[in-house]
Amino acid sequence: MLIIIVIGIIIYMYMRYRNIKHSLDIANYISVINELKQAIDLTTKETVAISNKQLEDFIELNKLCEIFYTYENNPRMSDLIIGSIQKFINSIRRDKTYISKLETIINDKYDNIFVKLRNRCNKLNDKELRYILYLLLGFSVRSIAIILETDTAALSRLKYKIKTKLKEANNEHLSNKIFAGKL
Repeated sequence: MLIIIVIGIIIYMYMRYRNIKHSLDIANYISVINELKQAIDLTTKETVAISNKQLEDFIELNKLCEIFYTYENNPRMSDLIIGSIQKFINSIRRDKTYISKLETIINDKYDNIFVKLRNRCNKLNDKELRYILYLLLGFSVRSIAIILETDTAALSRLKYKIKTKLKEANNEHLSNKIFAGKL
């Protein structure tokens, strides 16, 4: 009898852990969605055209969130929604056109910052430039970690590498502006 109670407690604790982890994952994805929506609002304000496909993606994502909240306690439905959100984030990660449009927006807003970064510090790799892009768009560190497929500790190291590369290229003032939010 005691074994059955212990096994029941273990199963209960595992299911509770799984539900909490699941909720945290969903919260992270929703955070990314909200930040992507803000990026779209920024593009509208900056009068940069967004393709109909991207708008449809955001509308679909919004619908998924609505469905999720309706069926939040249904693990099967939650897994389907998380899968769809992951698919959406993966499509954005690899969309060079989308990233290019976001860079254009940031260049317009911050006095051609990416043009300056590419010209003055050619040691910055694509991942470092995308980190700067999402940072300037106002994404949270957690959201940037999800989009760049890394963790927040790795982003701290990446930030240090960027600062070092900018300093070596005599562009410490750009580093200060980017990371102090004084652009």
